[in-house]
Amino acid sequence: MSKGEENDLPIMKYKDQIIRCVKNNQITILLGDTGCGKTTMMSQLLYDNSIPCIHPSIITTNPRRIGAESVAERVATLRRCELGKEVGYKVRFDNHTSKETKLYYVTDGILLTEISNDFNLKKYDVLIIDEAHERSINTDFLIAYSSRLITQRKDIKIIISSATINTNQLEEYYKKVGCSVGKVNVIGRPYNVEIKWGEGKPSSTLNQVVDCIISIHCKQEKGDVLVFLPGSEEIEKCCSLLAEKATEIIANYDLIILPLYSALPLYKQKRVFFKTPEYARKIVISTNIAETSITVPGIKYVIDQGLAKVLRSSSGAEGLSLEIISRAEAIQRAGRAGRTSNGICVRLYSEETFNNMKNETTPEITRVNLEGVVLKLKYLNISLDETFFLEDPPIYSVVDALKELYCIKAIDENGHITQLGVMISKIPLPPRAAVVLYYSYLGRSLEIISPLLAMLNQENLFTKSFQMKTYSHDDLISLFITYQLNKKRNDKWLHSIGINPQMMKASEQVSAQLIQMAEECFGYNKTSTIDALRDITLEPPKEIKRSRSHSRHSHHRHYHSSSHSPFSEKEKISYSLTTKRYRDDSKIEVKQKSEEDEVNELLKKFNTKQIIECFYEGYWKNTAKRTSIGQYNIKNTQILGYIHPTSCCCDTQDAEYVFYISLSFTTAIFLRWVNRIDGLMVNNKFLKQTPSDLKKLIGEKLNDKLQKEKQLKVTPVRETAHINVKRMEVKKATSDQISEAKKRYLERKMKKGINPK
Repeated sequence: MSKGEENDLPIMKYKDQIIRCVKNNQITILLGDTGCGKTTMMSQLLYDNSIPCIHPSIITTNPRRIGAESVAERVATLRRCELGKEVGYKVRFDNHTSKETKLYYVTDGILLTEISNDFNLKKYDVLIIDEAHERSINTDFLIAYSSRLITQRKDIKIIISSATINTNQLEEYYKKVGCSVGKVNVIGRPYNVEIKWGEGKPSSTLNQVVDCIISIHCKQEKGDVLVFLPGSEEIEKCCSLLAEKATEIIANYDLIILPLYSALPLYKQKRVFFKTPEYARKIVISTNIAETSITVPGIKYVIDQGLAKVLRSSSGAEGLSLEIISRAEAIQRAGRAGRTSNGICVRLYSEETFNNMKNETTPEITRVNLEGVVLKLKYLNISLDETFFLEDPPIYSVVDALKELYCIKAIDENGHITQLGVMISKIPLPPRAAVVLYYSYLGRSLEIISPLLAMLNQENLFTKSFQMKTYSHDDLISLFITYQLNKKRNDKWLHSIGINPQMMKASEQVSAQLIQMAEECFGYNKTSTIDALRDITLEPPKEIKRSRSHSRHSHHRHYHSSSHSPFSEKEKISYSLTTKRYRDDSKIEVKQKSEEDEVNELLKKFNTKQIIECFYEGYWKNTAKRTSIGQYNIKNTQILGYIHPTSCCCDTQDAEYVFYISLSFTTAIFLRWVNRIDGLMVNNKFLKQTPSDLKKLIGEKLNDKLQKEKQLKVTPVRETAHINVKRMEVKKATSDQISEAKKRYLERKMKKGINPK
């Protein structure tokens, strides 16, 4: 490790205090200013000083994938070792560790999966929960879990690291379970940050953001700019607006504009870490992914719009709400400017607004779906009656989660985890998706289902130009055919039809890993689980070659008999071109397969009916019934929604019942990934698998809490089901303005003697 780099960080002044505190306490709460070196140095300090033993195995968690990866790469560089040897990282579907690894950097979700297999984490000597102030659902779970772990393992050391978390609340929480707790407060940033204020409350207007960037670019000295916006849509529009505006100005540097958000392919995310050329200024426009964990080199200026999109969910209905950030988040954002030099943070809102912000981020556990958390608690045999978390989740959310887990047979009528529940808790997918994988294993249809699960879990597989052809009136079948037809296509082709090539390749890899996981998790229990779930509706596997009649069922039609063929006559002719080849002077005419023929072959080869059956096992509670006015009423709720315009089901008039995979909230509530379902199957599911005795299912204590809330007339979110997404305000330039700007840009380049081509 470079001694110069090590000694320059503020945390090194507290080295002895930290070592002493960790040695003397089971729990250490480390509060440190942004940029003090907590994330990169804490594990190294403990390892180099043999705490709590010689060559300790230390695991550090991070809420985000890019955070875990970038920190591991940075630490490996500091220690001058190969990544994956002494220092490694592990994220979902990507493991860069080995038998030699001692310093592990992982996402909190990965550690939760490890806990499922080893509750006492015998492999590790130190657990560091980093970025605890984010209060993600997984981070809160790990904090709660650590309070139980410490009673089982007196030898392990646990460090909670944060820049803004409420340390008194944490200390009180741990002391309740009899842990010895020490606190270290690391004061000092490597550089100062000057705060500049705007006026009024945060606004979603993008022109204000662009004007601020241009002002810095034209008037301020060299240094890169980091801009915080709420979501990917705003970021992409801001990048476009800024690129247009940049052609109108004269400045000393060129602009390099880089978006940064979680759905962006990883290789594009990592571009923000590249060193900025001398002739340019880098503008990184990011969501709160850049708020913590990662350090973008060269950032001197931060622009904070003061807004973030927050996920809110209940009973399968979830959406993003545009909200004002907390003071803790604002402080984190400002701290990004003082990492490598003195910096400036421009807050596009007033100081009064800042003072009126809530102190901390609202814990995710109070506002999202809790199925995965409740299943994990059941698996670890932790009672829901216990005060487990830092803050108790809403009672309605817990009850809803228990109902959902019962409906997918993960728990029984007494609330006890089933064999199926045990198995799916080990799969790194949401419980409903893991159930789909399980039933595909039983029905021997992993080859069909795993690619769909992989694609549905890729945030950015499709670009905005993607329009799925109606190969079937069911979205999942059309998606499967789209995958099969295009998985071997070249990148240019995939781009042309609106599919991200990197994510398509990633989907193939994830699909293969899901198949392997299914065989490992479900293979040893197949006989017992088939007996336990003998009412399964899946058909037995069929031969690869089927008669034509086997492919005709209610979920798709052959193109030759369908009036809804996605192919025009021109397309059919173009796909039916013939080529002539010669062998031994005899002419052989070989007819190329049309896409229509390929699709029909796929429908014959694969039993695509199983797609609907398997997914309905996991998502049957997402059933909706058509109303007289064309909307769909989500069964057993008051929620009314529309089938999304891009759905293959959108134009069908005969679908009384459908089920969906997710909801989206824009100008209205829309059902996404929609599929038709038979009314008889709907009635059987809701009759057989709806809990008959709620009190028995949730337990007496939870039932008492529920009744008290009902008396207080606390309305659950699922009844109101209104999640507001405020549309951004963008003043678009006219075509004449854009043309004039481009003309001025070219003139400036010519004056400087630069060929714009």
